Amino acid sequence: MARLVRRLSPVLRIVVFALVALLLFSLNTPVSADGEIGNLIWKAATASNSPSGNDYPVIAFSADGTKLAMPMGFNQVGIFNAATGELQMKLSGHTDIVRQVAFSSDGKWLVTGGEDTTVRIWRADANFAHHKTLTTHTDKVTGLSFSSDSAKMLSSGKDGKMLIWDTTAWTSTALADTSPTARDGSVISPNGSWAAARYSRTVKVWSVAANIVVKTYDVGSGGVSAFALAWKPDSTTLAVAVYRAVNLYTVQGSDNPTAVAADTIGYSMAFSPDNKYLAVGSGTTSARLYDPGNGYAQYTRNIAGGTGLAFSPDSTRMTAASSGVFRVYDPTSATSQVIAGPIYGESFKVAAIAPSADGQSVFVAGSANYVEERKASDGTSLRTMLIGTISQVRSLALSPDGNWLAVGGSNGKVVVLNAQTGAVSKTLDAASMTVAALD
Repeated sequence: MARLVRRLSPVLRIVVFALVALLLFSLNTPVSADGEIGNLIWKAATASNSPSGNDYPVIAFSADGTKLAMPMGFNQVGIFNAATGELQMKLSGHTDIVRQVAFSSDGKWLVTGGEDTTVRIWRADANFAHHKTLTTHTDKVTGLSFSSDSAKMLSSGKDGKMLIWDTTAWTSTALADTSPTARDGSVISPNGSWAAARYSRTVKVWSVAANIVVKTYDVGSGGVSAFALAWKPDSTTLAVAVYRAVNLYTVQGSDNPTAVAADTIGYSMAFSPDNKYLAVGSGTTSARLYDPGNGYAQYTRNIAGGTGLAFSPDSTRMTAASSGVFRVYDPTSATSQVIAGPIYGESFKVAAIAPSADGQSVFVAGSANYVEERKASDGTSLRTMLIGTISQVRSLALSPDGNWLAVGGSNGKVVVLNAQTGAVSKTLDAASMTVAALD
């Protein structure tokens, strides 16, 4: 059989190995309660945080700018080195797809939330130890943001709740709304005085201290929606991305906006902390930079990725994503210098799977430099094995006794892991091209 497969073309070889792997896995997959074989494992093996609807990749810089946090795979959060793009650790605990991440500027907290309705709080200053889980929301969490002094955190959800959290006691105050609706996204102003939320064509602004809605903006007719929100660093102006423009509203001024950033579709948007840049997505594949200090004149930049836009605290780096693949750019560089990346985070596309020897778990690899073992029954992540010498995993093979896992990469390397401990046993230079199949 092995000789026959080796005679096939590389493309046919991939197909054969994929079919064999799936067949073997189906035979070893436990039968679910309703009698369907392998129903849950498809969720375990192919779960992805690919954007849909109002859900687009998010990313956040740590307070010191050395780390990046982003949703990964099915229900986890990845912590990356912001200078190299290397995955340093993964945070587990959510039971469904993570949609939101935010760091506090004092360096103490990381908050995450998403489809499972919870907000999980991590100690960013203590190796990301889990601190607390907030369960006040009853539907998907759609927004998380901190005030610049880190004293307040805003959370919003599809349940219509807008909650201001005291980050010392982690107690909340609900913002009043006489006509509450689901929230597609939200953001607190840097000074903590204002909170804004969007839903379809409507944007509302609250006074946090007075706990009342002070502004309601109808961003347009004919199906035009508010795609993204961002506060100017001085907290005086709210930017609202709409179809082919960004509307700037002066919160304590006229309700009539100033339109800038023509011909953009800002599914993601961010001001740099020093107010030298406004980054706006031009669809999902590219981003444009504008100068707030010069009438929002456009900079000449070539940024690949129109989602996941974020700036480092010192404004010297920014992130952008396209199809879930992130890069870190130097926004000051006229050549759009890439500092780190590509980083494979939210859009985890499965490239190879291998069932465990007992069929109780599955090894999953995708467009990233790690292999994940997931529980067969419900897709829960059991562990992550980092493959430092492989940039992108392309193939997997488990030894018949279940003791060794061979991992083939896009860079021609094969890493042999101890399947019990996850430790690297051996690294081979197999070829000068992608290792598409292992036997």
